[in-house]
Amino acid sequence: MNRKIACAAMIILLCLAAFRPALAAGAENAVPISDRAGLEAISNDPDGAYLLTADIDLAGEPWEPIGFSGDFDGGGHTIYNLTITAPDPQTAVSVDGNRKQYDTVFAALFSRAENARIANLNLRGVSVDVSTEQNCFASCLVGYAENTEIVNCSIEGRVCLEASNIMCGVAGLVGFGYGTVRDSSADVTLTLVDSDNGIKCEQFMGGVLGTGYVDIENCDVTLRGFASVFGYVHNGGIVGMYYVHTDDFAHNGYVRNCAVSAVIDFFECNPDRRAYCAPVIGERLHGYIEESGNTVLLFENNETWDYSKTLLPEMCASPDYTTEEKLPNCAEAGYTAHTCRGCGYSYISDYRLPEHSPGEWAVLRDPTPSENGLRERKCSVCGEFMGSEVMEYSVVDDIGDTEAATATADIKSDITGARDEQPDSRAHLTLILALAALVVVLIFIRIFKTGRNSR
Repeated sequence: MNRKIACAAMIILLCLAAFRPALAAGAENAVPISDRAGLEAISNDPDGAYLLTADIDLAGEPWEPIGFSGDFDGGGHTIYNLTITAPDPQTAVSVDGNRKQYDTVFAALFSRAENARIANLNLRGVSVDVSTEQNCFASCLVGYAENTEIVNCSIEGRVCLEASNIMCGVAGLVGFGYGTVRDSSADVTLTLVDSDNGIKCEQFMGGVLGTGYVDIENCDVTLRGFASVFGYVHNGGIVGMYYVHTDDFAHNGYVRNCAVSAVIDFFECNPDRRAYCAPVIGERLHGYIEESGNTVLLFENNETWDYSKTLLPEMCASPDYTTEEKLPNCAEAGYTAHTCRGCGYSYISDYRLPEHSPGEWAVLRDPTPSENGLRERKCSVCGEFMGSEVMEYSVVDDIGDTEAATATADIKSDITGARDEQPDSRAHLTLILALAALVVVLIFIRIFKTGRNSR
């Protein structure tokens, strides 16, 4: 009897051991996202956990910035052609260096990120072009951050804000706020135009952060900046102005182990002159800030005193562009490169997702009268599996020649589809193992009862 119990117990333990990995996989309850609709649906549950399972092209319609307070894992995938033309109408409070508060709107993929985590995400071909009379910060990834962590994110794009109020800023990753950014990069062109010379605005520009006390580590920045300001300028290659805007004056912030290449053109038309512009932090305000281990690869501070001409990337009065198309391949996206014949300014737009080149079908099993055949196709360039099809047997003529007729249903239609099916496969495996464990437990109970009755 003891031998039977021990055997049953061993079976249960083996089943549980096999069951545990499936539970672990299923415990990651992140909602998979593979298209624009999935991204937009985040607004219905901003506190949730999400996992990007495919590259996404957002070309076609401008993105409406959304608030977020959950966990977003990009899975190493890329969002292409993010276009923003208006800020989120929902406001949050931004604070200037004197801790004066302003109701502010924000334009970014996530307009507000509160107690959030954003990781392993790439943005390519970002275009943020906003004009507003409200206090506003514009950025590629996050407009307003509150206790938010950003890890291993890569940004490439352009941000342009035309503002006519007091608080205004542009940035590569975060416009305003506090939190952490590490192991990330930004290759951005930032433009801020102050369109009201009757108001002394507070202007902020940074390759990573406009203003606030986001702690920044191990980040690479390439910045081309333009600022036309009738107020107070705070420009930095990484941070425009670093300061603690809450009661947490004990916060010891840091910007360390980063690399920056920055060229910033600006003017500050203001007799009460400040004109902060520096390669790492434009202005350091309040408390102790560690600035260490940073490498300045290039920095140009191009201040001008000609206030009659708005500073823009396109310095030609009538830009005339040439275009060059780069086709996508297995590993890289395609895009269109634009170069002005007059001033040489160039930018990239209209990214196209990487795509494979289908090779010839390879027959794995010929069809017979009693069994269907099978064939598969791989990329002719990299050999990546692209799909397989069932081959049905059919008689063509009286001699008995046959040909393969492909079934309409693919076993795996494409790589993306196969990846999207993985969560369902894990769920099925979890269910099967759970049922198996239940059966074993019932057998164990039956053995135990039989043993007791035999005594």
